[in-house]
Amino acid sequence: MWYMKRRSFDTSRCAVIDEFVDLFWKHRDRSDPRPVVAGYGHQFFPEELVAACGLDPVNLLVGGSEEWQTRGMDYLTPTSCVFSRQMIGLLEAARDGRHGLPPVKAMIHSNFCSGDWHSMEAIHRYFGVDALTIAVPYKATARALALLAGNLRRLAGELAALAGSGVDEGLLSRSIEQARRLQNAASRYARLPVAGDRKLRDYYEIALAPWEQRVEVANRLVETRGREAGGSGALPLNIVLTGSPVLVGDKFSSLLDALDVPVRFYDFHFADQLGLKRVPAGPGDLVALKRHVDFTDPFQVLAAYYLEVAAPERMVQGVVDHLNERVRAIVDYVRFLPDDQAIDGVVSHVLKFCDVYGTDRTPFKARVQDIHGIPVLDIERDYSASSTGQITTRIEAFKEMLVARKKHADVLE
Repeated sequence: MWYMKRRSFDTSRCAVIDEFVDLFWKHRDRSDPRPVVAGYGHQFFPEELVAACGLDPVNLLVGGSEEWQTRGMDYLTPTSCVFSRQMIGLLEAARDGRHGLPPVKAMIHSNFCSGDWHSMEAIHRYFGVDALTIAVPYKATARALALLAGNLRRLAGELAALAGSGVDEGLLSRSIEQARRLQNAASRYARLPVAGDRKLRDYYEIALAPWEQRVEVANRLVETRGREAGGSGALPLNIVLTGSPVLVGDKFSSLLDALDVPVRFYDFHFADQLGLKRVPAGPGDLVALKRHVDFTDPFQVLAAYYLEVAAPERMVQGVVDHLNERVRAIVDYVRFLPDDQAIDGVVSHVLKFCDVYGTDRTPFKARVQDIHGIPVLDIERDYSASSTGQITTRIEAFKEMLVARKKHADVLE
């Protein structure tokens, strides 16, 4: 599967990484960076644990580069996950001409999807990046809880060794409590009438701030955007963008803005999902694991969060129907809207060959539309520009349908 064929690419800083780098340094001292431990862009990056070990957790939420996507085909087959191939291109570009980030001490990768494992093998083998693994079971059961808590303890030991420190459960408990405060701040932000690229970039500023500053950054943005919004009225449409995350550098969100279909809720783990999901504080916050978690053990609390709460889209059937949980989250965004507003439509965005969001595309769309009556636009794409015209046409048609549907509903009222 592995083959090397050097291509000629410009390794200078490109637009995809520029904004990521700028936001990374916005709240850091360039003259005194801490050791960085990076995540792979998915939910299963235990930032709480990395921060508790005295390291700087940075999730590589970078996407949208056709060039890096193409670079990745030197290492993975063309039918591999688009994002995974792009991550290889990113790390190759960083090796050939650093883009302004401090050196990554290690990367944490998981079994969130098969592309993680395949591409991380190439990144470790060819670019010398140390890989720390975290294997997450696919069901929320008592046995899975014990297994994941043990995996997190093992990972904590590896992180502590990198930092030259010990594992302090008290620090982890405080880090988890900070995660809850951040989720509360995100819930307040989600209620503001902010949409489109500006909202996505605000979430990026929060996600890329140092761990200990994120709550402060989030609260400041809540205050600033609330003051800017003043008494502004409702948005013409309340759109949820879900599926494969649209990351900084990807032009898809800007395209929606340009077509006057700004996203009201970004249903991604680093964005509006923060306002919906909570690190459990007691048995009442759980269903499948409520009788199995020792809430005095921060490793079990963190394990329960990742098993039952954080990522229903990649779990298999168990006590909780995880596809229903994903659909319920879409519907639940209405709690952040005024009483006279509703979710008008959903854009289900799937990157090609994504084995997480691609698998349930059809049943997801059916449940949202048939059970809840919310129209869904299903889009599959990669990072190339060749399909932009066709996608534009489909978005415009979707918008026209939503506007007509809303006008009809207003007439009936």
